[in-house]
Amino acid sequence: MVDYVQSIIASIEPDESIEEEVSEEDWQQLRKSVGDLFSQLDSEYHVCRTAYARRTDPHYDRAFDEYYVKAQLYWCSVRGDRYLVHDIPFLRFLLSPHDDVLRELFGISFQGLIDSIQKIQDSLTLGLGILSRDFRQFHAVTTRELEKKIEVLQSVSRENLRGLTSKVIEENAWEERRDSVLGRLLGLDLFDRNHDQIGKISKNNFEHVTVCAITLDTFSELAARVEHLRRIGMDVGEHPAWSVSISDLMVYADIFDNPLSFLHYVEQRLMR
Repeated sequence: MVDYVQSIIASIEPDESIEEEVSEEDWQQLRKSVGDLFSQLDSEYHVCRTAYARRTDPHYDRAFDEYYVKAQLYWCSVRGDRYLVHDIPFLRFLLSPHDDVLRELFGISFQGLIDSIQKIQDSLTLGLGILSRDFRQFHAVTTRELEKKIEVLQSVSRENLRGLTSKVIEENAWEERRDSVLGRLLGLDLFDRNHDQIGKISKNNFEHVTVCAITLDTFSELAARVEHLRRIGMDVGEHPAWSVSISDLMVYADIFDNPLSFLHYVEQRLMR
């Protein structure tokens, strides 16, 4: 059903005047339109189709029609092989008999692999919410202790505020907590194969950042047309994403003789 809604949106001719910002009223209107479309296809259409078939088809089969309607509803409304909450138990059931092979080939137990997948899943689904909560809590406790010092000192200049904040964090041994929160918010921790942290990178240290989605599927034909979307009035955003297949990466590995040439190609490609 989501695929169908996307097709509907893509088939509509863009408005001559495109608003830079979407208002709450626009979102509510879009929500209502999508809701009406779901309602029409999931209920009204089947009721009308069944009524018409019963009236006009001399060979109408109620049992077959019921099966047909359920198949259509499942196809439109159900996606994926299982619910997200069942993914980890399924992988545990699938991988547990192969613990010895995983240890021999990859040096990791099946439980270690499951735990790592669980962390990735949590990061992709709950990570932003957890980070927001941790940041608010850290900001609250830091501000509370900072206000106590400012009250004692009577007055603090803006230049000294940063140093005073660092002193508060140091006195309470919050350095590790600060690095954890700010590292997840502003940067990225780098680890070696033994899971020991070897450094940090921050977005502020880079001139250009490309969001790149690596996929097993071949989207080359679609991705090649992304650069033309601006010309027909479609906004791809300030930071467009690049979907690239593993097959394409294999070709790039043969073409480019060093990483800098590849990075330059990516930057130029998305800046068109």
